Amino acid sequence: MGDYMSDDLNKIFREKSKSILENKMILDIDNNTDSLNLTIFNVIMLEMNKLHRSVVKLCEEKNIDYNDVELRKLINDEKVSLNDLVVSQFGSRRYLLEDHIKKHQDGLDSDEMKEINDNMVTNINVDIGRRFATSFFPEIKSKLKLSDEEDLVRLNGLVRLASATIQDRIKRNTNTRFINLMNVLQESCDKSTKFVDMTVDTISKNDLNRDAKEDKGSVSKKKKSTKSSNFSVHFNGAERQKKAA
Repeated sequence: MGDYMSDDLNKIFREKSKSILENKMILDIDNNTDSLNLTIFNVIMLEMNKLHRSVVKLCEEKNIDYNDVELRKLINDEKVSLNDLVVSQFGSRRYLLEDHIKKHQDGLDSDEMKEINDNMVTNINVDIGRRFATSFFPEIKSKLKLSDEEDLVRLNGLVRLASATIQDRIKRNTNTRFINLMNVLQESCDKSTKFVDMTVDTISKNDLNRDAKEDKGSVSKKKKSTKSSNFSVHFNGAERQKKAA
């Protein structure tokens, strides 16, 4: 009876522990993603503001006529577009990592999770590079009405520098945070496994102790019953001897 109860308790406890661990790791992924989104948002703001200042400096040095209100609007719109792109890609990474957690409750596949992260970084940087080259540069060139080849080369260099810097910082920040995330997830797994094993061991020991006490009590009752029976036989025999006398 004790063994069956112990097995049932162990099974229930393990399933509950897995559910708690899964929720904990999903929360860690969510926090990591939200933190990264904020970091990359700040990176985009910073680098696009630098680009704005560099373009203004170019225009002033070359006496290029420009409308700063329109230039700011163009760059601010690009900030929003870039951030939306990043948020979308990080959202996909979040979903894939959380799905991996749900499918691998008995142990993380770090290689598969790294592949998910690396693919996302590649996709983000490809999209950002393409956007700067095919969308943003033609727009800003059109706004400034540049025709001089040297000015176009300098503007293109400024745009390419902003694109490359944003991509590099996204890659470095994402990979660093991913390593931190994997350390946190692995630590949670290790702690959960240790706690579960200790608790299951305790449950098993308690069952063994209870069974031992029950067995001891049963033996004690049998001894008392035997003594009582022996006394009864001895007493009845003595009575019969008295009556015969």
